[in-house]
Amino acid sequence: MTRRWVLNASPLILLGKVRRLGLLAGLCDELLVPEAVASEVAAGPEGAALVGELARVDRTRYFGVPAILPRVEAWDLGLGESQVLTAVAERPGSRAVLDDRAARRCAQVLGLPVIGTVGIVLRARKKGLIARARPILSELERSGLYLTESVREEALARVGE
Repeated sequence: MTRRWVLNASPLILLGKVRRLGLLAGLCDELLVPEAVASEVAAGPEGAALVGELARVDRTRYFGVPAILPRVEAWDLGLGESQVLTAVAERPGSRAVLDDRAARRCAQVLGLPVIGTVGIVLRARKKGLIARARPILSELERSGLYLTESVREEALARVGE
């Protein structure tokens, strides 16, 4: 079964800042980036380099989403989050990669699978792609990822750290 992930901006930006985009390629078979997400990432200070780096991963595809599904649109999320969730809803077997709380709640209500930046790090640890999760989570926090101490420690306990 193909593991297809549809990426939102914040996980891309955060993983790019800590030079860990390669984790994505090690955890899934296909990376899909909606055009709104690519535009949002590219608009940032290091965005063009980040979009270029991700494009060099051979399993990455950029695509447009023709129309946001009404059941997603009703949540009044950002365009990137809406495109991610629409793409996942329209592609069985896909997983949304996003951190936004409201978008994650929408996905949950709609029954769509989700993983966030922390989940990516934990999966990479379990799969042996990284030796330890704690230093990477610390780097991510210094780069803008907000985690409460209890969430961080609970996540690390799930991988034995």
